[in-house]
Amino acid sequence: MNDERARIAIYAMRSSILQMPTNQALQILRAVPLNKVTVAKEVVRLLGELSDEEAYQELLSWNERDLHRDVRVAFLRALWNHLERDATWSILSGIASSSDEALAIVVGRLPTDRLSQNAQKKLLELLILLLNHPGSQVRLRVLQRCSYLPVNDPEQILLPKLLQTINSPLPSESSAAANAVFATYSGKFANIVTNAIKSIISNRRILNNTLESLALTVEWKRQQMLPTVRAILEVLQEDPLTTCLQIKLAVWTLPWNELATFFQQLALEGKIHPEALFTSVYNITSAARRNDANELIHLEELLAPSEDENLRRIALAALITQSKVQGWNDELKQRLYAFRNDPSPMVAEKAQFTILPDT
Repeated sequence: MNDERARIAIYAMRSSILQMPTNQALQILRAVPLNKVTVAKEVVRLLGELSDEEAYQELLSWNERDLHRDVRVAFLRALWNHLERDATWSILSGIASSSDEALAIVVGRLPTDRLSQNAQKKLLELLILLLNHPGSQVRLRVLQRCSYLPVNDPEQILLPKLLQTINSPLPSESSAAANAVFATYSGKFANIVTNAIKSIISNRRILNNTLESLALTVEWKRQQMLPTVRAILEVLQEDPLTTCLQIKLAVWTLPWNELATFFQQLALEGKIHPEALFTSVYNITSAARRNDANELIHLEELLAPSEDENLRRIALAALITQSKVQGWNDELKQRLYAFRNDPSPMVAEKAQFTILPDT
């Protein structure tokens, strides 16, 4: 342990130490020289994996030492094995409130699995501390963590802080907060998300960023998010200047049959103005990457017979998108020929200048 072989030796001892009686393991670990960072890190990790009270108290004593930064990080991670103990949370909360941003970020990565209800509540309180940290990078990392590793918050302890952060003047922080709200409360708490939308609807930048975040979230959990999306679309319908935002969200989330009904209602209300039509066509053409893009025929079939030329133009966009997914087979070509004879120049021109690969 006193020469260049120390790093290899401490790793070699791991399995033996973990199988020893705790008092024997502690005796060995206390005798290990700690002048090498790699060795000190492994010692503190091993202390964290020993489960009895004496080992835990030994681990806590490291909090009073002047530790190398990497060893301090290893110490904090070792505490993750003891998240049912109050002393652990006292140390973690102290780090979360400190000026050391790098260590605060480490604390924000705490796992959520196998936590008791009491520990889960302490985790939520810790996250609130971190979201009040003066360092913007700390806050951002915590918000991102809430998106990819959502916490269970049935009492909505974290919600007020997340809603406040959605209104952050920092665009990245605002978007990350919106993602965190969607990841944490969508599904069972759709009303929470819709209330959040109502609170920001007049702030166009934040509203736009929030809905873009929602669309990205829906891409990988569409069924779970559908009730939330439908509720948000109802809220947006109250603002006549959000039609294009509604269209973007609807195209990326709604089932194709439901999307057809959505467009038919917009047409009935006279809301498919030129910008809205452009937004519709652009987003449908881009929707080839939806995992159900091969079912776009349902949207086309429902809109193609319409007397409204805007809806027929949207149907043509759905046909063109299908060709991106499956190629121009004979059936798609025949439907394109029909659009080339459409009475609307807007529809017929686009169809006639959609050049087939074999012509």
